[in-house]
This record gives sequence, structure tokens and C-alpha cells, in this order.
Amino acid sequence: MITYDDLKICAGLAREAQNIRDSLERIRSLAEYGGIKSEVVSGFGAPLDDRAGEGAAAIADIERREGAKIAAYVEHVACVEREINGLTNPDHRLILRLRYVDGMTWGQISEKSHFHERWSRELHRRGLDALGLKKETQPTNAG
Repeated sequence: MITYDDLKICAGLAREAQNIRDSLERIRSLAEYGGIKSEVVSGFGAPLDDRAGEGAAAIADIERREGAKIAAYVEHVACVEREINGLTNPDHRLILRLRYVDGMTWGQISEKSHFHERWSRELHRRGLDALGLKKETQPTNAG
């Protein structure tokens, strides 16, 4: 049985995994550019650092450091997806998966699902109800 906190953790991990993928893509792009520049300049006898090699080393370092986070994400997602897949309503499954497994914002969910944002939020609420979960609300300060 999962909790609402499990869903929030999953969404946070999804965003973190996307940030890691974006960082790796930027480094790969820079390393590729650096490698092209190295080949062009080195043909004229001007020594240039091996930027492609440095980029590959940076990528390997990030993958090594972030590997544990990615493994935790995969394990956590598997648990959350088992619960979501147990829902009978496909719209509830879709919205909860987009929100928590993919870590999407409400605007992104509306675009991807082709549902109005208010309807997406209602399906979200119903999906949480179907899982036996209540969305936690922040206490308000009266006074």
C-alpha cells in the first residue's frame, strides 16, 4: 500500500531524473562540440585540450554519482506504478501516472491528456480516492 507521500516522492524523483538526463545531454553536446573544435584546430598544429575526453569523463562521473538516485527512482516508480495499474478507470491511471511517475505539471498533464486542467485535477482527486488516499492540505493560518 502506498501513501500520498510516496506519490510526492515519486514525482520529485521523476523531476530529478529528468534534470540528470538534461545535464548529461548538455555535457554530451558540449563534448561533441569540443571534439569537433579539437579536430579542426589541432590540424593547424595548435595543441588543444582533449575536450571530448573531458566530456566523456564528466559524463561517466555524473552517471556514477547519480546511479544510486536513478536506481532508487526505478524501484520507487515500480511500486507506485503497481498501485496505479490496479485502478480500473484508465483516466485515473493516466492522470496519476503523468503527475507522479512522469512528474508533470498540471499544464503539461492537460496538454498530454487533452483534458482541461480542471478536469485533470478532478480525475486526480478521484484517482486518489480510488487508491484510498487523500491529498494532504496545508494548514491555514487563521489570525
